[in-house]
Amino acid sequence: MLTTQYVTDGKTFAKAPGPVTAVSYTILQDLGEQRYVAKASWPTVGEALPASTNAWAILVLDEEVKVGATGRMTGTHAGTVALDFTAKFSPIDGKTLTIRREAFVECKPIEESNASLAKFIELVAQGGEFSVTTTERVGCKTCNSLGYTREPQKGKLEDKRIPCTIAKVPVSCRRRRRRSSPRKLV
Repeated sequence: MLTTQYVTDGKTFAKAPGPVTAVSYTILQDLGEQRYVAKASWPTVGEALPASTNAWAILVLDEEVKVGATGRMTGTHAGTVALDFTAKFSPIDGKTLTIRREAFVECKPIEESNASLAKFIELVAQGGEFSVTTTERVGCKTCNSLGYTREPQKGKLEDKRIPCTIAKVPVSCRRRRRRSSPRKLV
């Protein structure tokens, strides 16, 4: 996923990466700079983000949308932000208030192609700031889910492989990995 925007609180800019989720929304008010107050719903994302239905949220979208528009986006949860604004929708029309609401920044998947990678590199080279989130997970920090750790052996080109007692890697994966070429020490 590619996050291309910042969440703003009206005075300063802040980056806050969080879990990525699908958000359904109805725009209530345009705050400018592609920031919106919206009625939004999203599912639970682990322990990091509880589900919510018809909650006010702050959205930062890649494209401008009209008030009243409904849609669905993939967004990075940026945490709770405070925002000072004057409401232009009922039931609080004309009131100036500070709200603390969940904020989401729209993000887009990067296609796995040479053209997409070249475009991404070009945008970074032009000074664009991006945050890239992958969906790859590492189950075991000790062995990186390989199923074994390596121990160097004096005078030998091959490391000794010690089975990991923490990782739960299927036997077929372990067998396949053992047939790979040994690591050579240079």
